[in-house]
Amino acid sequence: IKLVAEIDTAKQIGLGIGSAELVYDTVQKKLRFKDQEAPLDEIDGKIELRILIDRTSVEIYANGGRVYMPVHHIPQDKDYRLSLFTRGGSAHFETEVGELKSIWN
Repeated sequence: IKLVAEIDTAKQIGLGIGSAELVYDTVQKKLRFKDQEAPLDEIDGKIELRILIDRTSVEIYANGGRVYMPVHHIPQDKDYRLSLFTRGGSAHFETEVGELKSIWN
């Protein structure tokens, strides 16, 4: 997943991955997923995320690699639904979603 978010007035923006949420707090300037957290500053009012979702992990690269966050994650009931959200205001999103081939085939 490639996601570019232009922050307008939102206090938080995020990506739902099944029942889990990847959240960027625009006030605290922090990126959170599950029990992991990292500081992340916007660049020209935007953040860029590249997210790889595998069977047992989610790897998050933010702002060209300034933040790398690998997280153990097994979705409940193989729930891989994706959703974008904002809290406390608005933001604009650009997204690209693709599927990688298995190395085992």
